[in-house]
Order: sequence, then C-alpha cells, then structure tokens
Amino acid sequence: MHIILAFGVFSVGYFLWSRYIEKNLNVDCIRPTPAIEKYNKIDFVPTKPVILFGHHFSSIAGVGPIVGPILALKFGWLPTFLWLIIGVVIIGAVHDFASLMVSVRNGGKTIGDIMSRHVSKLAGKIYLIFTLLTVILVIAVFTRIVATSFSINPVSASTAIFITLSAPILGIIIRKFNISQFISLVLAVVLLSICLFLGYKFPLSISREIWIYSIILYSFLASWLPVWVLLQPRDYINFFLLFSFLIMGTAGIISKNPEIKIYAVPEGTNIFDLIHQIFPFLFVTVACGAVSGFHSLVSSGTTSKQISSECHARPIGYGAMLLESLLGVISMTSMAIFAYDIYIDMIGDKGDKVIDAFAYGLSELSIGVDKSFAKDFSIIALSAFALTSLDTAARIGRYLLGEIIFPSPQENTQKGRKDETLFFAIIFSAAVVLTAYALINSGGAIALWQLFGTSNQLLAAFALITAAVWAKKNKYKNYYFILPAIFMFAVTLSALFIQTKKFITSSDKTLLAVSMALLLSAITVTIITIKEYIKSK
Repeated sequence: MHIILAFGVFSVGYFLWSRYIEKNLNVDCIRPTPAIEKYNKIDFVPTKPVILFGHHFSSIAGVGPIVGPILALKFGWLPTFLWLIIGVVIIGAVHDFASLMVSVRNGGKTIGDIMSRHVSKLAGKIYLIFTLLTVILVIAVFTRIVATSFSINPVSASTAIFITLSAPILGIIIRKFNISQFISLVLAVVLLSICLFLGYKFPLSISREIWIYSIILYSFLASWLPVWVLLQPRDYINFFLLFSFLIMGTAGIISKNPEIKIYAVPEGTNIFDLIHQIFPFLFVTVACGAVSGFHSLVSSGTTSKQISSECHARPIGYGAMLLESLLGVISMTSMAIFAYDIYIDMIGDKGDKVIDAFAYGLSELSIGVDKSFAKDFSIIALSAFALTSLDTAARIGRYLLGEIIFPSPQENTQKGRKDETLFFAIIFSAAVVLTAYALINSGGAIALWQLFGTSNQLLAAFALITAAVWAKKNKYKNYYFILPAIFMFAVTLSALFIQTKKFITSSDKTLLAVSMALLLSAITVTIITIKEYIKSK
C-alpha cells in the first residue's frame, strides 16, 4: 500500500536525516532567537511552539499540495508519488529547515537579505525582485482558485469568513491573558466548531468576480496587521481543520485500499520517453507537495521572527513539510482512483475546478461520515487554507517590496525594522495585491500554476545555494544543501526557458513579460551565486 510506504520514508527522513543535519548545524536550544532579541509586538514575537507550528503549517500548506499533485497526474501516478515522498525527504524538508535556521542565525532576515550579505548585493537585489514576482503569482493563482471555489460552494465561503472574524478574539485572549497551550487548543477547537455551525446555517452565495475583489481587499488588510491579531490565531484555528482533514484522508485510504485506475506511467512509453515527458515539468507541477521555494519566504519572512528556540526549528521546519507531503499523497490518491478521461473532466479544461474535484474524490474515500458532509468539509478546509497562504504571501510581498526600496541596515536593531512605517506598509501592501489582481485573468489556472511552479522551485534552488554558501563560510558540512540546489537549478531553468518560448508564440503578452523577467533575473542570480559558492571559503 503506497501510503504505508510514504510513512516509512517520512520516518527515515525525520528521525535520521533531519537529526543528522541538525547536529551538523550545531543547533543550540539556549541561544537567543531574533524573536527575543528584537521583540517589537508586531513582527518579532516569541511564540509557543504549538501555536507557531499551526501558523507555519497552515501558511505553507494552502492549496499548493492539493493542486500540484492532482495536475501532475497526467505524468502518471507512479512518478508523481515517488517524487512526492523522495523529493520531500532529501530536498523539500531540508530546504524548509535550512531556510528557517539560516534566517534565525542572521537576525530573522529574509533569504534575500542573507543573499545580499553572503553572496553579493546585486544578487540579493535581483533575487528580491524575482521573489516579489513569484509572490505576486502566488496571490494571483490562489485568489483565482479560491474565488471559483467560494462562488460554487457558499457554505465554505461563509465558514471561512466566520473563522477569519473569530481569529482576533482568540489572538487577544492568548496575548492578554497568557493562557496555557491546552486552554488555547480547547478555545481554538470550540471556535472552529462554532464557525462550522454558522457556516452551514448562513451560506453566502455571491459571484466569482465579487469574491475576487473581496479576497484582494482581505489580503491587503491582513498583510499589515500585527501577526498576533490575525495570522497566528487564524492559522492556529485552521490547523485543526487541516489535521482533521489529514486524519480523514489517511484513514480512508488505509481502510478502503482503493484501486488506482489512472495509469502508472503514460501508456506506450519506454524509460527514455518517460524521462523526456516528466523532465522538467513533473517537478515544477507537483511543486509544494515535494519542494516549495515559497516556504523559504515563510520560514525566513514570518516564522523565524516568532520562533523562541532553535530546537523548535527541526519539528517546525522539517516536520511541517513532511505533513504537507502527506497531504500531497492524499490529494494524488483522491484523483488517481478515477480513469484518466474522468479525471480530466473533473478538474476542468483550465484546471479551475481542481478543489471541487479533490473534495469529491476524497468523499469517495471517506469512512464513518456521509459523503456529502465529507465533500463539504473538504472544500471548507481547503478554502480556509488557501486564504492562509494568500495573506501570508501578501505580507511577505510587503516585506520584499520594503527591502527593495529601503535596503535593511547592516546593523540589527533591538526593535526590528525602523525604516518601514505604517504608511509605507500600507502603500507596499496595496502595490503588491493590485499587481496580483492584474494577473488573475491572464491565462487559466494551469498556465498560471506552471509558471508559479517554475519560479517557486527556482526560489528553492536559490535558498538552498544561499544556505550552502552560508554553511561553507561557517565551516559546516553543506553537501545536503548544494546537491539538491544543483538538481533544482537544472529542473527550473529548463522549465522556465521552455515556458518563455511557449509564451512568445502565444497571444498572452502579460505572462510573456512576467516569464521573461523571471528568466533573465534567474540566469543572472544563478551565475552570481555559483561563482560566489566556488570562491567562498
């Protein structure tokens, strides 16, 4: 049974490989973290590990590990599955753990800032621009998918709204009364139950276009509010949704052991044809389920500013990514139980219906609950998590634009960044989300997803080679960073080149412009970082 094999591989990765890397990085539980040294009540806030795990997991999960593995099934379920379980252990989870640790050791700075310091200022500046474009693609893709889902499923829309409105209540209680982790857990579950009840009681049915406007406005507001007001408590509540979701999916697959009806590999292909078909687009399509450069933005953008001990980095960084890959395996299985022609019909011509297709597939695997409830619950969970990725992306986009316009000073301050006032935070947030809005109607979800997937995976390569340069300069072993970086460079630069050629012959000039900007900046940063790695001591 493939899911049992997945658990076995994940266990080896977490208990053996990640501990080996942790030991080599000299993780110190006592060393003060940026959250403590630069506490400012807004971005730098030491946070209890269980709450931070919920925030981090919800932020990185989103709909990425759902959409990617499902769209990748056209390459066959076997290559998709193998990349999910092997890629995450040796590349994806290592990348997340490395990004978090490198940021913590560098004052909570983003990977772009760290690249400016350890590679070159030019590489850092171009990387920031590249990353900002990727974040804007994230916002555009997820806004489109969530708006479509909300317009089709009024219950999920209203439930997501109630969860978002209840989050500040939990945030204020946790912050003002310093309650225990157990009480915060109970409160989160109670609030979630109330929100689910109200969502079913008051479904909200409005058009897709209005949802797009509403989601863009929400992302704008959430990107500059203090993290403890909305991001932390809302992600903590959502974590229990996703955790229940993981249990439901895993139990269903194990108990039903469903027949896989989609092809293992495309029919009539030999090994050479298969490699030609899957390289490079299998890897960039699976994206977040195995490797995600976006996670380095979360790890270095928000999580590193909230972690209270270095010893929390491995379970949060490496462990959360393994759970995300498990979600990817469940997602893949939910659609692999259908024949290829049914699968294509369910996800839609442009891939816009992938969330609803997944929810239906998971309902077929559910046990102990009504299929209709299982489908509704799945859509509610996925839509809620997509919102967590959206507002986290918007917040990171605001950070990035601020770093591009106001390069951070060489010396750290006790209160964090002083050059970005609330006024500029609002202006930067508006610029990011409005640019994303302009991209929403450019191409379908599949076209946007593959472009996002490529740039996303290239971000992972940049983060890994930055970690390798940092480790080399600090006399740590770094082969577990540099070898994955080389592979990801080969995959993503190939994909980006092919996509740019494709957009040249298409009529979509917006995606062509974005693709060319990504390709040029990617080549420049790649050359600079490789040169710096070679000459670093």
